Amino acid sequence: GQRGDLLDMLLSAQVVDEEAERAERDEAAATTTGLSTTEVRDEAMTLLLAGHETSALALTWCLHFLSSDEMVQWRDEIAEEGRALLRHGATP
Repeated sequence: GQRGDLLDMLLSAQVVDEEAERAERDEAAATTTGLSTTEVRDEAMTLLLAGHETSALALTWCLHFLSSDEMVQWRDEIAEEGRALLRHGATP
């Protein structure tokens, strides 16, 4: 389907040449002019892992700065805000 998500865009990059398809019917091999299945998988994994690493690093630095002495006031305010959200039914 044309949902516009990442996987759909990668899969739509797999364009099979119509002439090659016709030739395949004549027992010739079809050629893919876009990405192979392996290339689609590799691109999806690269983007997934890059996004995971970026989020992990951002969270690590955030926690590092919150643990510093200069951030004591903000740390207490953030903790209280988190507790308030959880009291009102928010899920972590």
